[in-house]
Amino acid sequence: MNEYLKDVRLDVRAQDELSLLMALALELRPWLLVRFGAMQSSYFGHMSMNTENYLSRRDVGIGFTDSYDIFGYGQFVINRQLKRKWDEVLNTSQTATVFASMMPWDSPHSITKEVFANQGADSAQIWRKTEPHLCFSEEELRYARSELERMGIQPESEYVCIGERTSAYRKTILNANKFKQTSNSRDAGFDQFSLAAMALADRGYFVLRMGAASDLDLCSSHPRIIDYASKYRSEFMDLYLGATCRFFAAPPSGVTSIASIFRRPIVFSNYFYTKFTQHWLENILFLLPHLYNKNTQTHLSLAEYALLDQPPGDRWENYGVTFVSNTPEEMLHACLEMDDRLSGVWTETEEDRLRQTRVRQQLESSVRGKKSPNGIPFWESGTPMRSLVGSRFLKDNPALFGPGAMTTSSFEHN
Repeated sequence: MNEYLKDVRLDVRAQDELSLLMALALELRPWLLVRFGAMQSSYFGHMSMNTENYLSRRDVGIGFTDSYDIFGYGQFVINRQLKRKWDEVLNTSQTATVFASMMPWDSPHSITKEVFANQGADSAQIWRKTEPHLCFSEEELRYARSELERMGIQPESEYVCIGERTSAYRKTILNANKFKQTSNSRDAGFDQFSLAAMALADRGYFVLRMGAASDLDLCSSHPRIIDYASKYRSEFMDLYLGATCRFFAAPPSGVTSIASIFRRPIVFSNYFYTKFTQHWLENILFLLPHLYNKNTQTHLSLAEYALLDQPPGDRWENYGVTFVSNTPEEMLHACLEMDDRLSGVWTETEEDRLRQTRVRQQLESSVRGKKSPNGIPFWESGTPMRSLVGSRFLKDNPALFGPGAMTTSSFEHN
């Protein structure tokens, strides 16, 4: 069936053939369940993480494991190299997109709800039990080594990827999505990581500025800080660098998704959406932005963070909240903590452990089990929080553990 689908042309003459294929899928149901789905290929994060999550769940026997699943892609594909790599792993046919659009989500022949409803979150924490599903060929590895040499990176050198997300990204990549044009709470330029980049370069790492579009100049003369985004970027190297970096540092955005599916360590800034915390791996470290009650100017507690969803258009004032991004100093401490943890030289005090325990308890009780609008949890009950919040950040912000949370009504729209 998959081979036949590759030859179907989506024109008027194909309508009878499509109907015949749908009838064939229904007839095969007693012996073989054939399902169709379309990847959310317009977004790097969903195209990466949702697909990896689907494959991992099949590996451990969650959901349908014996069905014959065929995937298509949306009209826009954010990274053609990623599409090519998924084509090596999945049954794919563009005609599957047509079938998926013809079916309700609850159809037994649709993969859509299973794959996309939880936004790619590893809600059952199964990535720890599976291996990444993408790999690089010898030819690809040779090409990657030549590209690293072109950037001045020696084969034995380690590199840290620092991603940025700016208004240029939304204007260039998301120009058809008017809602996304005003969504800026996840934005962060390289300047947020400037101190961390200098410190990591001084430790001997190469630091690569990542991103698909930028309207800001990279102001650094350090020989190990490389403007990959402006001078060397390619779709393939976006994959390779994310998959092989020492760690990735960035605001929560699609640029980190390859590091996620390859289980690489990540440091996140401005991670306000606690329901979608990447809780499933121990090598994730994140910082919360500073959110203040607009009327009292008091810093919100963890319990209050857990009540918040991202406001439409990122208009936090509609929730009575003031949003303040993490500082370069905060990102410096977080990135050096990650590097020290990876090197095995991080020293954790009893107070550090106590604060991390309190974070876990608060977020597990407030967030775990919460469901997406489609009824699938971001964080299933019974799964512990494995990621960490920056130790220095917790020490410097005791208000996170402050007095009891505001009532839910405090965050209603004005």
